[in-house]
Parts: sequence; C-alpha cells; structure tokens
Amino acid sequence: MIPTVRDGFLICPYDGARIMRVLPKTTATNLVVWCRKCKREYVVNIDRGERL
Repeated sequence: MIPTVRDGFLICPYDGARIMRVLPKTTATNLVVWCRKCKREYVVNIDRGERL
C-alpha cells in the first residue's frame, strides 16, 4: 500500500496517521518516510504536492 496526500498531509494507508506535511510546491524523489504510529517505512515520490 502507498501513502496518499490529503488536505496537505501525507497519510499512512494502514492507520490513517499524518506522516508529514506536503506543500503545493513540494517535490521529492525516493523519499523514505516513517510512520511513528505503526512503525512502517514507505518510499514515496512527490511532484508539486501530489504523490506520483
């Protein structure tokens, strides 16, 4: 499962926790993010505030 961007935050697909804030101009490639709540890591690509 892959995290989604909702209301300006990257959301964990397992527990719905906010992982990190994503601004409209945010770009990242192969960014490793970690959910503090469920202790899982995800690799995401973000372009202009939306997940690719």
